[in-house]
Amino acid sequence: MIHLATNSFNSLISFVPNLLSIIFIIALTFYVLKLGKFLTRSLYFRQIIFPGFKQEWIMPTYDIIRFFIIAFAVIMVFPYLPGSDLHEPI
Repeated sequence: MIHLATNSFNSLISFVPNLLSIIFIIALTFYVLKLGKFLTRSLYFRQIIFPGFKQEWIMPTYDIIRFFIIAFAVIMVFPYLPGSDLHEPI
């Protein structure tokens, strides 16, 4: 029983660097999305003007870019998850 607790504790401690990496990626993604929302609102309310970029394109473009940013973040986080290094077929 003590061996199981020690092994679990060691596994938890060894996961801390991966956990910090996951937190960093999530925080970075959050702030990149926040910046994207700020730029989108600035475009929508004509505080920033791109000639030839129609106003009705702004929100769909933001939604597409947001999807790809979140997908990229999920891809970046996956290797840090426990069990993601398994190479055997399920």
